Amino acid sequence: RGLHSFPTRRASDLAGLAVVPFAISGSAAIHRRGSLRIRSGPARISFAEPITADEVAAMSTNELHDRVLRAVQRGLEGQNVVSAGDDDASTRSMEVA
Repeated sequence: RGLHSFPTRRASDLAGLAVVPFAISGSAAIHRRGSLRIRSGPARISFAEPITADEVAAMSTNELHDRVLRAVQRGLEGQNVVSAGDDDASTRSMEVA
């Protein structure tokens, strides 16, 4: 259905905190808009590379919003950006059934 808008705190409110952007896909089939019923089905959660506290402190609110938005869009497109390090058993994304 596309990317829904999301709230972003003012960057100054997040000073001293890292931000981990994430995307959830498949949730529309599990929880339909306007319904209280939760259905069984697959969903995927993709985590992007964390934005460090120092990076957040140096960003304006608009810069933070744009960076998070780009990371979420990549996650929804299946382009996970978290590196697995030396271990190929990455936790970049996970399927939730």
